[in-house]
Amino acid sequence: MGPAGVSIAIVRKDLLERDESDPEVTRNIPSVLDWCYFDGAASMPNTPPTFSIYVCGLVFKWVEKHGLETIEKIRNERADMVYDVIDAHPDFFHGLVDKKYRSAMNLVFTLPSAELESKFIAEAADLNMIQLKGHRSLGGIRVSLYNAMPVEGAKAFVAFMKQFYENNH
Repeated sequence: MGPAGVSIAIVRKDLLERDESDPEVTRNIPSVLDWCYFDGAASMPNTPPTFSIYVCGLVFKWVEKHGLETIEKIRNERADMVYDVIDAHPDFFHGLVDKKYRSAMNLVFTLPSAELESKFIAEAADLNMIQLKGHRSLGGIRVSLYNAMPVEGAKAFVAFMKQFYENNH
């Protein structure tokens, strides 16, 4: 819901009531995992990440304005566009995740060679499409389609994918 540094936990009140005579309850729980500690400190046992909280507030207002259903529809539209290209050319764009487990936010795939992946990333960067290099342990391409990505951005990426395929398959 926002940048790194914010954790939101919703804890039932009955989970904050504990039997202090029970050794399992009173064992040395690190404060970061101790909900009673947070409750007693009014949820602020340390300096809050104010900018991150501010950004979360903006995101919450944006979600409230548009509604979850609309945001989900747009999210799926963006992801479906990219997955349609991947699925249309499975020998070139190889999806790494079983279809039933695919992410609509971070889409991952590989190309037939590391050289083509490097070329794909470089040519995309020339079009201001950046940060596409996959995770260091997995490699490949990772396309992040977070909520701030407009549908037009996904369309531009899909057009690039299709052109890259035509030029390199």
